[in-house]
Amino acid sequence: MIPVELTMWILILTGVIGLTNIVLMALVMRLFYRSLNLQKDILNQIRHLANAQAGLLELEDDD
Repeated sequence: MIPVELTMWILILTGVIGLTNIVLMALVMRLFYRSLNLQKDILNQIRHLANAQAGLLELEDDD
């Protein structure tokens, strides 16, 4: 039979590993979200430059 103390330590260790995995997953998701926003910004800038090169952008009036 497994001693109660060993069972307790196994449960605590399992919980700590689970919490660590959750924290690491949250950090990875946060980095991915920042990377995705940066990629969207870069694509928007490329699209803007392509439209400017093609003459599709209207010039702003200096009223």
